[in-house]
Amino acid sequence: MSGEGSGSALGAVWGCRHGRQPGALDETARRLSHEELAVAHTLVGEGHFVRSLAERAGARTADMLACGTTVEVKAFLPTARRAGRPPSARAVANKLLDARGQGAVAVIWAVGSGLTQERAREGLALFAARAVEEGAGKLRRARLVGDGFDIVCRPPLSAVGRRPAALRAPPSAGGVPRGTSPSGRGRRLRWSGPGPAGLTP
Repeated sequence: MSGEGSGSALGAVWGCRHGRQPGALDETARRLSHEELAVAHTLVGEGHFVRSLAERAGARTADMLACGTTVEVKAFLPTARRAGRPPSARAVANKLLDARGQGAVAVIWAVGSGLTQERAREGLALFAARAVEEGAGKLRRARLVGDGFDIVCRPPLSAVGRRPAALRAPPSAGGVPRGTSPSGRGRRLRWSGPGPAGLTP
């Protein structure tokens, strides 16, 4: 995936420019979780106007809108709740695979999880390789926020706008595509293959 530095690079996705004044948060539609609220406060601090989105039964929706752009939040549990084990690169890739069908921007909140910047970038590389093969869906930017780092990247241009095949077609009579539910709802593709050698953001 192509790197773009910190969260300020997301302005290209939202198409908005803000001064030094903070934005605002509206939770009328749904109360945000602790992790979602942390992301929302970060975006508000950057000047965005953030509004929570209501959940819809049987549909995968984004968690919030930031200046009109859909944002999906994925979070890792704190180290204490992970038996001291930090997230792996494959876990990062799986979070992004889950998020690509829900929002234009995916924010992975990894503060306190033990995720390192090196593993975060390896996870982005794994996701990029999968996206080239299958498409990035709705995803236009991915942001990973952890202890001491804030990375913003975009999927490969060849993957942008392409929906994964398992998200386009219903399950066949012969079985269920890998990563989907038998009902066809809440389909989530998972990374299960080996990591590509030498692929960097």
